Amino acid sequence: MPAACYISEHDSPVKIRILSTALRLFVERGLCETTVRDIAAGAQCTNPALFKHFENKDALALFLFEQCYRWLYQMVSTAIAVHSGYEQRQRDLVVRYLDALESDSPAVLFAPENLRHFWPSVRPAIRRHSIVAAIHKMLEDGQREGVVTRALSVRMLAIGWLGTLQQFARIWYFDRHTGSGSASELHEILMKIVAI
Repeated sequence: MPAACYISEHDSPVKIRILSTALRLFVERGLCETTVRDIAAGAQCTNPALFKHFENKDALALFLFEQCYRWLYQMVSTAIAVHSGYEQRQRDLVVRYLDALESDSPAVLFAPENLRHFWPSVRPAIRRHSIVAAIHKMLEDGQREGVVTRALSVRMLAIGWLGTLQQFARIWYFDRHTGSGSASELHEILMKIVAI
């Protein structure tokens, strides 16, 4: 299994535990509710060991956000670039999204859930790659193909589309996969949101 998107091959076992524990706690408890002490205890290390790798909890959370966001953007942009038709692009994106949920669900949840909080602080290299802009472009292409409705603005369609995907991920994670649907079901729901 490949390493998580936020782990480098050069990371020490302690740093890997810190990153994995922090991400899980941030998703399950929230940023404000998670303390450095919680992270250190979960990672089986001391607070000073955590501070050896990150200046503070905010620096750790921003690092995780940027890594998770970059990984998600790469997944979205690759799915959109591989296919030419809207429906196939969306289908491939949904399959990749569900694969990502299976492989690292906290990473999938963390970036979108904390976008408002971290976006003003991310490095310019990350800011140039907007997931929302990529979905807008996919929807606009779908409108040009005559597959996506023009009765609603692309902005509203993107909100509904992204919101549905994110809500699905939340339920999938917190209900521990009970009753979650298949890629084809999720694709059909998203098609109904944007259909003519």
